[in-house]
Amino acid sequence: RPAVSVAPESPVSEAVEHMRDEKVGAVLVVKAGKVVGIMTERDVLYEVAGSRDPKTVNVIDIMHVDPDFLGAHEPIAHAFHHMSVGGYRHMPVELPDGNVGMVSSRDLLAYLAAAQ
Repeated sequence: RPAVSVAPESPVSEAVEHMRDEKVGAVLVVKAGKVVGIMTERDVLYEVAGSRDPKTVNVIDIMHVDPDFLGAHEPIAHAFHHMSVGGYRHMPVELPDGNVGMVSSRDLLAYLAAAQ
């Protein structure tokens, strides 16, 4: 699916609003057209919820820098392996047209269930 993106200087509250509106669990952090990080629902939960004001914390303060990417044509087994070893639930995917998509562990499980 297409990735939802935010700027590093965006308040966490704004990024969470995009995540909620788009029904996604992670956003790519993009600066000058380049992916510089990823912020996930877990980051918000562990770094902000209940202890900091999401309107005053910026995405850059809690994002993961330089995320690993999957290639668009990598086998699903490789995606599962990479996510398991890295402890990821969301990963950006480099698409053949130069755009970036996002895949989640839920997406991979839904794909496998549909293939049954």
